[in-house]
Amino acid sequence: MRINRYLVSAEKNDKIQTEILYYLASVRAEKCEILVISFENETDKVLSYAMKILKSLKQKGSIDFFIRSSALESSTEGSYILNKYPEIVNALENSRDSFVIKL
Repeated sequence: MRINRYLVSAEKNDKIQTEILYYLASVRAEKCEILVISFENETDKVLSYAMKILKSLKQKGSIDFFIRSSALESSTEGSYILNKYPEIVNALENSRDSFVIKL
């Protein structure tokens, strides 16, 4: 299973949303199931806005679920990801706090 990884460089809300939606569309086109998104500018404002976008996408049914990489080992979704895609551990090595998205 291939895991796609992207770094969001935008700092403004509309551009963050555009980048996230673009990466999701790219991953879908490649028929990949897992997307890992990191942020170049990891401020609380950027991360909370990204979480808001991902919650909205989950409610619309565009993604199955998402989880922060820091919570992988302490949640049900994280256990599922680690069991089904053990190679995610290698993809997250030496990374910033990221969002793991299951499509």
